[in-house]
This record gives sequence, C-alpha cells and structure tokens, in this order.
Amino acid sequence: MYITDDCQPVHLLLNDAGATHILWSIGSVSEASSSTLRWSQVFDVLPLSGLLPPGETQQVQLTFYGHSGLAVQAVAVCQVEGGPAYHVHLRGEAAQVTYHLDRTTVDCGKQVGGGGALFTTL
Repeated sequence: MYITDDCQPVHLLLNDAGATHILWSIGSVSEASSSTLRWSQVFDVLPLSGLLPPGETQQVQLTFYGHSGLAVQAVAVCQVEGGPAYHVHLRGEAAQVTYHLDRTTVDCGKQVGGGGALFTTL
C-alpha cells in the first residue's frame, strides 16, 4: 500500500480470531536511512502495545513525518506474546512524502491455547 500525502496515517487492524487473549507489541528491529534520524523520529506508531481479547479488533495507526531530503526504511515488528513475530516493512521519503507497507494482512493463525489473530490494513 502506498500513501502519497503529507503526514497521512495508515491504519493496521489487529484482529483476534482465536479463543484466548493476545498480548502484542510493535517495535523496530532494523533501519536504513539517508540521515541520522532514527525510525522513531519519522514514523509514529500508536499504540505500541496492547491486550487483544478474543473476537476483538484493535486499530494501530502508523504515520510518516518527512524531513527535508529524508529517505528512511525500517522494519516494524508485531510480536505476539507466546507466538510468532510479524514484520511490516516501512519506507518513507520526504521529497514526495510516501511510505509503503509490504503487506496489508498478517494472519497469525491458531496459537497454542486456541488463540489466533488477523492483522490487516484499512
């Protein structure tokens, strides 16, 4: 998904399709940049963590804030406690404010204890 508007947020939906609560958090594991700014200074992620009850959906907002001449890439990781980690590749450039998610859905499948989750963008 590509967005080409200044400070345009993208929403990632987290959906617990299983029978147990899912504790999740989002962080960065890697980045590449044309400046000394860290990914957290140009990408805003809200909220960074949460507890998702069975059958519920939570929205996570990702926003890119461009800086002059900036090109940045990062990997945001959605970690499901007791389960797998899901990587969402982020890319932003300030010449023409754009950013990209490499996927629009992350299907967590069934977790131990019957939990499961589906992550998708709006």
